[in-house]
Amino acid sequence: MAETYTFKENNTFAEQGEHLCAEYLKSIPKTLEVYDVRHYEDCRENDIDFFWLHDDKEKGYPYKKVDVKTDKQRKWGNFFFETVSNCEKNTLGCFMKTDSDYFLYLFVEYDEKSKKITKKYDMYFLEIEPVREWFNKVKHNYEDKTPKTYYDNNDKSKGSYSSKGKAVPISDVLKEFPDTIKVTFNEYLNN
Repeated sequence: MAETYTFKENNTFAEQGEHLCAEYLKSIPKTLEVYDVRHYEDCRENDIDFFWLHDDKEKGYPYKKVDVKTDKQRKWGNFFFETVSNCEKNTLGCFMKTDSDYFLYLFVEYDEKSKKITKKYDMYFLEIEPVREWFNKVKHNYEDKTPKTYYDNNDKSKGSYSSKGKAVPISDVLKEFPDTIKVTFNEYLNN
């Protein structure tokens, strides 16, 4: 059975996760600035949420482009790498098209009643190019998942769309990329 969501819930949920990741980036001592670029059309089209400017003694002051993925399906132990964002329109999924340097993948607990993230667990810093290159070679080994998103959960007659992606075990990614940074929070949030 495919997971179902509403477009509004997905956006609210995603924005909360993006906020948590931005706050974390700001807390890193070498961070100089985190620029929120989610509202710039060209950044949205290229799946870039933030520019992260940090002090790097070897490279000067480089900035990195960051895309955030927030996921409440921690119990399965998988990353969901979206390959098609809208099956009906055949649009490329965010994991395949992002122009970001890093994919920050955050697992959380989400309260459906309050529509708030109540607990954050783990966040992974995935360097997008090498992970995507590896994924393209092995994606045939993983099962397709097709979550459905309704435009309005109260009125399903308003339509829906499906996305498609692969459920990739976290352990497979960490085995291939052992230097992946994992941040464990395991903390409840006071909303």
